[in-house]
Amino acid sequence: MNNNKIAIIGMAGIFPNAINVDELWASLIEGQDLIHRNVSLYNNTFIAAYGKICDKYSFDNSFFAINNAEAKELDPQERKLLEVSYHALEVAGELNCDRSRAGIICGLNENEYALNQYYRNEKYNFESITNKLYNGSLAANRVAYKLNLQGPCFQVKATCATGIVALHQAINILRNNEADIMLVGTANISYKDDGYLYVDGGITSKDGCAKALARDASGCVPGDGVAVLVLK
Repeated sequence: MNNNKIAIIGMAGIFPNAINVDELWASLIEGQDLIHRNVSLYNNTFIAAYGKICDKYSFDNSFFAINNAEAKELDPQERKLLEVSYHALEVAGELNCDRSRAGIICGLNENEYALNQYYRNEKYNFESITNKLYNGSLAANRVAYKLNLQGPCFQVKATCATGIVALHQAINILRNNEADIMLVGTANISYKDDGYLYVDGGITSKDGCAKALARDASGCVPGDGVAVLVLK
């Protein structure tokens, strides 16, 4: 057997208008447009189009033995990453795997949730919220702790390439025999999901539509999502 071969043994995620991988795949096969739009709000600079996910603030904190106060402060990206990581292990049939040889590499967007709390409330405890701003660097640790993953555990940040960089690192870890199972995850949940500001010459679409390789393509459309792969 070639020990350099890597298998994807499980995957889970939450996507715009698709609460799991099966729904996303079915929508892609049908050629559905999963972007939410409100054309009445369009103007020259604001494009009311966005890839929204459902129930982005929901979290079954009791399942993970996290008290209500702590759960409220947690970045929604961390909440969903934890839930999706558990689901991915479940799909892979590895909930009873050797956790001493299992790890995780992941990446998140900025903690907009904490930033909004700070700027919205002048009386908000600065020291407390400053600590929360750095909690994005604890997402991998939190998942590892709650799921008892005792193998390699760290986060990466490479803007749009975060997911593929995390995947590359996880594959190297498996090939170096530093772990038997690796979770690879990314999460992007924005505080505002009603649209975006269009800047001429920027990367976003001027009409709220992404048209890959088309002559009239003008850019991408932002969206939220969480995804985790289980590699072996």
